[in-house]
Amino acid sequence: MICEKCKRSFERPLELYNGDWACPLCHESLTLSNIRLVVTDETEELFKMSEVCYLRALKTPPADKKAYSDLLTKAVDFCKEAAHRGHPKALLRLAYLYDAGYFSIDGSEAFRLAYDYYKAVWKGKINDMRGSKANADYSEGGMKVRKSAARLYLNLLKNAPPKMRSLDRYRYDSELRAVKDAGLYESGGDSASYGVIAGDRAGRICEILDSCFSKEHAPLFGLMMVSSGEFSALAKMTETGRTGVRNKLLRIAEKVDLYLVDVTRGVPRAVRNTGDLAVADGNYCLYFFNTQGKHALSGGKMNAVRKSLQRGDSVTDFARVNELISIISRGEEYCDYVFGDDDITVHKSKTESVGHALGDLIKTVQKNVLRGEA
Repeated sequence: MICEKCKRSFERPLELYNGDWACPLCHESLTLSNIRLVVTDETEELFKMSEVCYLRALKTPPADKKAYSDLLTKAVDFCKEAAHRGHPKALLRLAYLYDAGYFSIDGSEAFRLAYDYYKAVWKGKINDMRGSKANADYSEGGMKVRKSAARLYLNLLKNAPPKMRSLDRYRYDSELRAVKDAGLYESGGDSASYGVIAGDRAGRICEILDSCFSKEHAPLFGLMMVSSGEFSALAKMTETGRTGVRNKLLRIAEKVDLYLVDVTRGVPRAVRNTGDLAVADGNYCLYFFNTQGKHALSGGKMNAVRKSLQRGDSVTDFARVNELISIISRGEEYCDYVFGDDDITVHKSKTESVGHALGDLIKTVQKNVLRGEA
């Protein structure tokens, strides 16, 4: 991929909490509309591996949730890798995943990302670089794939949330004309789907927490809004380990910092043992900080981020966590915000501290939430 700003090439962009991409060299945002849509032997293989993992996930027994989650995670990772390199079908799949609400981001941000991915494909020109291996899907500049992207794009706009539908760029009628002018309009329903199986809220939170142990792209910290009932359901989840049946949340808490924060009072409580799993009626935020899995940041920098977020157990020491909670609680009713190393890196210059970068990240989150309210 080549950055339009600094004109330098790189293999993997920084992937931010809200799905945006940024240049790892100059930290400028990457515009999806400028991405070069190209199919190579390598990217086609990555996309096929993604599809295989997904199909295997569908065939797992319903009771084996871990196997399903692991396979689906691999499918998404392969898909993202292909998409980073401009594979059009991988971009289309990611758009559908955002559209289907799979990713742990605010609903308005997910809608915007799905919109951008769909549009990047239907407005682009697809080049198949595989010579004799080229197929009809990518002939005529990828007309077949672009028409599929256009159908999904229009379907997204037709079912847009009211607050998004009120914005000019998301108006169905004007975009329908643009698709027709491009010669891509076909009547009928969707032809591409990813078939994400929606789980309950507690199951979704467990998937996020399990990703802390990922060897590919583990999250650094996150905040998940939960009602008392949802947390109680989460606290009751168990799994079978080498030592027998155990509490799933407490198993994760052995390796990952977990705190339950009362949204009204801003009071954090560490989740470490069975007594910490009982909650009174109310609204909460489950906050985690993770040093497990694979991280690009060194241990020292991770500790600097943690110290900036949580210096202790008092209310004032959790000021930045509570600042984030107050911001994200203005978005979707029960939303998840999961941040990785890339979210810190994109805001950090060589002369700035990690704490300063975290402050800039919080300002970015606030701006994005306010944009979603517009």
